[in-house]
Amino acid sequence: MKNKIGIIIICAVVAFVAIISAFVLNEQSNDFMNMEKATEEQMEVLIAGKEEKYVNVNVVTFNGYSISADKNENTLYICQNINEKNWQGELITNDGNKLYVLSDELMNNKTEAIKQAHRFKAYSIGETSYSDFDLIFTGLSTINFHAEEKEDELSTGRLVITDTIRGELYMERPLDIYGSLKEKKKKDNLPGHVNYKMELFADEHGRSYDSALLGMREDDDWELDSVMENEYAQNGKLAYSIWNEICDKEGYEGFKTESEYAYLFVDDVKVGLYLVRVPYDKRQLKLNNSDSFEEWDRLETASYTDPDEREFIDYSLFIQLVYAPKNLVKNKYILEKDIGEGRRSYKLPRHLEYLFEYLPDNLTEYTDTVGEELYSYVLNDPDVEALKKNGAIGKDDVKNKWNELRKSALSDETIFGLFNEQYNYLENTGFVAACSFDDNVNVREQFKSYLSSRLEFLDSYYENDQIIPAGKITVEDIKASYNGKEVSLYKANDGYYAFMPAYTDLRKTELIIPDGIEINFKDDRKNGFKEGHKYEFSAVIGDELATDTLTFMKSENLPAMFIETKSKSLSYILADSEYSEPGKFEIINADGEEGFKGEFKKLKGHGRSSWILPLEKKAFNMILYESERLMEAGASRHWVLLANSRDGAFIRNKLTYDIAAKTGMRSTPQSSFCDLYINGKYAGNYQLCQKFEISEDVLDITDLDELNAQENPTDDIKTIPTLQWDGRRGVKLENNPTDITGGYLIQGNRSRKYVVGFFHSNRDYRVEIKFPEFPSVEETDYIYNYFQLAEDAVYAPDGINPETGIHYSDYIDVESFAKKYLIDEYSKNVD
Repeated sequence: MKNKIGIIIICAVVAFVAIISAFVLNEQSNDFMNMEKATEEQMEVLIAGKEEKYVNVNVVTFNGYSISADKNENTLYICQNINEKNWQGELITNDGNKLYVLSDELMNNKTEAIKQAHRFKAYSIGETSYSDFDLIFTGLSTINFHAEEKEDELSTGRLVITDTIRGELYMERPLDIYGSLKEKKKKDNLPGHVNYKMELFADEHGRSYDSALLGMREDDDWELDSVMENEYAQNGKLAYSIWNEICDKEGYEGFKTESEYAYLFVDDVKVGLYLVRVPYDKRQLKLNNSDSFEEWDRLETASYTDPDEREFIDYSLFIQLVYAPKNLVKNKYILEKDIGEGRRSYKLPRHLEYLFEYLPDNLTEYTDTVGEELYSYVLNDPDVEALKKNGAIGKDDVKNKWNELRKSALSDETIFGLFNEQYNYLENTGFVAACSFDDNVNVREQFKSYLSSRLEFLDSYYENDQIIPAGKITVEDIKASYNGKEVSLYKANDGYYAFMPAYTDLRKTELIIPDGIEINFKDDRKNGFKEGHKYEFSAVIGDELATDTLTFMKSENLPAMFIETKSKSLSYILADSEYSEPGKFEIINADGEEGFKGEFKKLKGHGRSSWILPLEKKAFNMILYESERLMEAGASRHWVLLANSRDGAFIRNKLTYDIAAKTGMRSTPQSSFCDLYINGKYAGNYQLCQKFEISEDVLDITDLDELNAQENPTDDIKTIPTLQWDGRRGVKLENNPTDITGGYLIQGNRSRKYVVGFFHSNRDYRVEIKFPEFPSVEETDYIYNYFQLAEDAVYAPDGINPETGIHYSDYIDVESFAKKYLIDEYSKNVD
């Protein structure tokens, strides 16, 4: 009997435990990240009769810390470690509301929810109101910045950095400190893609604070490089990883650089994906007072102490592989120190950018054959070329080092292993899905095909005595020639065209046909070519037969300008708007008479937004060695070749300039139309225009840059530090000219483009100082004060400055302002 009672009690206990367990499990299953789960029907009941309000993202916290949020998308980004199976952390409100989340199958599959960047729908419900918002769980770390003070490009405030890389502790307890973000001085910052310097503070007083962010070494200064959110997002991390592999294999472990991905949020707006880097510094490189470590921006002034030839070649081959031309010319560090072999010079990468650039639209084209564009990927490192010239190294040294690295740091296994590692990480953390690539698998395979082609091409290049192999001959290699000028054919959808200068006599025009092409025309050409006629032809190239048409076109009454760059290619100049090359040019008038023949110091890109846009015609700046009179314009050293790409008639700029000149506006740029040919290729109709410069023929004002140089003869003004104060910036010159009243050329500009001198007016109007290009602190102050007096007078009800009693007409030339305003209105000049 006792045994039966014992069995009954045990069964009762087991049943009770089972009921309690079921209740507890049911309670747990109805809870997700401390939010109560509900169906859509249940949610409709919960919010019925309540007022809908916009969610205040700051009242929702993750484990008590502020959450990275994008108020524009009404979305909270919750960090998760992708190596942890279970969901981590709790969401809490500090306003008394209760959090709910719609039940979702992916709550039971954390890995897929993160990988898909899946959006969960959540609600914050109070007694009388509610708000809804989305939740995205990301495997990426986040940097959440709230500005408290801002001056120009520098903001200080609160930083909350959530680290998903190092495990549960670092993710669930974010770093919550003071800090600053400063926009880096880069001319090529794209809209929405600004690079930053980030500094960590121990408190609001700005005392530095070292932290090992994202598993990297401790530091208080950090670099934030913007990552384009597209299929090439892994390029930066991949390049730095390749550099680190080279350093490991070559014994330069101290030159490695660390980097990790993180999303950046500023004032509750998602700015984008960033590569967080620890910059090189004296601590990492173990420098002493006799060592030198400099940012190198001007190659022509370089002077190295006993370059380490082996490391210089390593650096050159690295840049060659990842294709970062700017890091050869400037954008690099020069280190001079003793690392066991005596005092020597070394090169280190500084802010790698535009990596693996100029990828063709169809990457798979390069798996079977190397196209012409890929040949331009050979980057001649001027430092390595100099070492060759002085006999320090030979061609075989570079070739042997390439072959050596191909068996280790640059092997296919290493390169593709690093690529897969970066791509897999971005995919598993949800970034790839968030970018909505059309075909993730195809994107991955296309880029791997490109990497294969790049490696194969460089293998061939170094095996072929570092000579670029001849490209495949095509019909476009045929040239039309008249009076010594050769013009390449242009391929259009309806055939080939030869765009000839206005002075061309088509009856005497010849075709220069390279060896390997046999061409036959169907039409009779006894009397030469005729304009506008489509000549049918067949061309035999090797074993291939091509049929097409050729049409000759020419302008009327236009001069022709022929430009030849030193490299006889535009590849380098087109790589970046700041890249330039010297060369020579010739202007031939419409009647065939020579208009001018000379050389230029620089040809480079012109414009900013227009240069970034995918326009076939690009505008250029051309700088001569001396002022010259070109076409119908006055003498100038600086010229602009306006492409007028977005004006189908090509006349709007010219018409506006001409109207301005007719009204008597001083210093209106003079310009003329021309047919432009660059390296034998027809570039199109261009407008050759004077650029503003201080000279008798353009802008006849006092040249303060020249006077500043005279007062400081022992200093290179370009390298003197600047001072920034009260929304102003200028150069800290030791001596100023006696008279600093002008001239000045200033312009209003709210862009992020870096300039040496600028000021903000009291009405927060940003004014950039164009001339002098390097204004002193005192000169910046002078023109700021003058501008402020004028602005205060203009905004006064009676037009009189309340402090000075002077009318605005005594500060400005009212007639010229009126003319400028009317011309802007008439021409709809939105700039």
